[in-house]
Amino acid sequence: MIAATYTQGQKLEITDVPVPSLRAGDALLKVEATSICGTDTKIARAGHRKLKPGQRIILGHEFVGTIVEGALKGQRVGVAPNWGCGACDACVRGMANMCAEYSAFGIDSDGSHTQYVRIPAIAIVQGNVTPLPNSVPAEEAA
Repeated sequence: MIAATYTQGQKLEITDVPVPSLRAGDALLKVEATSICGTDTKIARAGHRKLKPGQRIILGHEFVGTIVEGALKGQRVGVAPNWGCGACDACVRGMANMCAEYSAFGIDSDGSHTQYVRIPAIAIVQGNVTPLPNSVPAEEAA
């Protein structure tokens, strides 16, 4: 599948990557629409502190699509980009948004500037997936 990838310390490329593999509890989302925001452009220009030298990531963290495999199969959803580690004090108290070791699509987990995105089980459990009716246009939802 085609993806917009950034390699830490190197460059932005349009390249062919494999469809993501799923782990227990994950979901595979077929992207309908994705946005480009300031964070994407900053990463493409200067990288991100969470990426290791030479690490390649698919950019994009504002997106909508349909779950085609795994948990919530068949559901059209919008996805919140950040999730917590699940183990720190903030996460245990239900405040994953305050997690110092957060993960995020397009930052340290492959994002939505591609055709399919793996939604990790922890992101589903933490409430990052929101059902969307078909009446909401994909471009507006993203």
